[in-house]
Amino acid sequence: MIKLIKYLNVIIGSPVNAIVLLMLAVSVEAFSAGTPAGTVIQSRSRAVYTTASGAVSDTVYSNTVSFTVSQIGSFNISPASSQNQSVSDSAWVLYPLTITNSGNGMDKGFLSAQSSRGWTVQIFGDGNGDGILQPVEVSAGALNETPSLTADSDFKIFLRVFVPRGDGLDGTKDTSLVTVTSVFDNTKTINSNQVTTAQTANLGIASSLTSNTPVPEAGTNVIFTVTLHNTGSTNASGVVISDLIPDQFTIVSGSTSQGSFSSAANPVQWNIGTISPGSTVTATITLLVNSSNPIGTVLTNQMTVLYSVGANSYAQSTNTAQLIVGGISTRNVAISAMWTSLTKEALDTAVYRFNVGNTGTLKDIFTLNETSSLGFNWILFRDVNNNLTLDGADIQITATDSLAAGDSVRIFARAFVPRVSGAGGIDTLKVIAGSIGDVSKKDTAKVITSILAPVVAISKSVFPVGNQPPGTEMTYTISYSNSGSVGVSNFSIVDRSPSPTVYVANSIKLNGTALLDNSSAVSVTDDGTGNKIIAVSVGTLNAQSSGSVEFKVKIK
Repeated sequence: MIKLIKYLNVIIGSPVNAIVLLMLAVSVEAFSAGTPAGTVIQSRSRAVYTTASGAVSDTVYSNTVSFTVSQIGSFNISPASSQNQSVSDSAWVLYPLTITNSGNGMDKGFLSAQSSRGWTVQIFGDGNGDGILQPVEVSAGALNETPSLTADSDFKIFLRVFVPRGDGLDGTKDTSLVTVTSVFDNTKTINSNQVTTAQTANLGIASSLTSNTPVPEAGTNVIFTVTLHNTGSTNASGVVISDLIPDQFTIVSGSTSQGSFSSAANPVQWNIGTISPGSTVTATITLLVNSSNPIGTVLTNQMTVLYSVGANSYAQSTNTAQLIVGGISTRNVAISAMWTSLTKEALDTAVYRFNVGNTGTLKDIFTLNETSSLGFNWILFRDVNNNLTLDGADIQITATDSLAAGDSVRIFARAFVPRVSGAGGIDTLKVIAGSIGDVSKKDTAKVITSILAPVVAISKSVFPVGNQPPGTEMTYTISYSNSGSVGVSNFSIVDRSPSPTVYVANSIKLNGTALLDNSSAVSVTDDGTGNKIIAVSVGTLNAQSSGSVEFKVKIK
């Protein structure tokens, strides 16, 4: 209990020559947000005096002044931000958080969480406060509010973020925003940002299977090769490649650069073991094309790769290798994308790599066309120097050169991402390759570009509201926000003191913090008409963030 006692000694001069003592006593209890709501504060003064002759001594009292402290709604959340990594894809990442009622009365907090990438996010209570999410706490269900909390009391929660399945997610970052809103005063909110970096293995399985010839003759051998290169950041363990050999083939032999091969049963298997980040494993199988296959028979082969990342086990199929038994003249084309999705911001450059192959039995030329769902200006180039990178040596094309049967060419599609309205968008690019020798033979590859974009908004208010007399001090508040999916830089608020008012010097606040005129973030200059131009530099305005700028003027 903090006791505040004020004494006022007043000497009343001659001829009364009395000493008057005035005392004011106020009791206030200290809390994080001030005095508890409902506290009644009372004060009364008294005067003690003696007459000049000393004949009379007495005490007189004033009336009692009383008022009640009102409630303030406020919460804190700790930590304000943190970072963590997943152990794999298809895995949960956990963030323990502490919510504190920093108001001065009993209150609840509404809880919400949002992932910048649309991942699943959940909030659970830490019932025993041990910082470990127990099964019983999960079974109790996700929370959307805290229990009623007294002033200064804490409530511990967990934010749980689910990294979805996707071997291409390695290195992807998600920012999940946890928001606590006071039930007593829903204008009072506090946020915490939790950044999750996905870690997983990426073996490139979907495009890993190739053959040494697309048009084998009956009675000859075909070599199928599967190449697994881990471009992720974690191990792929327990890797097993399985191949169910079709009836049109007979097994000749198999090999692997790591592990062992077994053809004791069908499907045959390669037991690879662990493929660490950056490592490559190559497995091959030689198959005889049975003589019983008629000319023109379509042959296919597809393998399955089993592997584990962390505690998760996966089974993923390779691409299908398609062959045609030689002996007849055919025309056909196949186009495939080396990767199928990118995430970009406005004014970025998006580049995709494709492979166009002649899967017929005749030399052919293939036309190339593209369509964009958002109307992006995609341009196609040929990889002239075959270095897997779009550079100045590569030339713009609308068709391939003449390709022999089984040959292929690498091409690029490039577009500059334009500005998009709203929170972003998704562009679907389709690249179509068609045979000149047989226009009915076409193949299409599709890729998707996700565009991140900011959505910036500002609003302005003034207090007090309504008509005001001259001399009134008015406070302008400019609120700003970015509800988009990516931040902006060099963000500034610029305003002007309106006529007929006078700007109140050093009255600027940024997010509630007072700033001096013409400090590093503030510029206050004359506009030549007697008014002031107020410019406040906010700096970076992150996605899903907001703030405010405040300044005062006085009506002339």
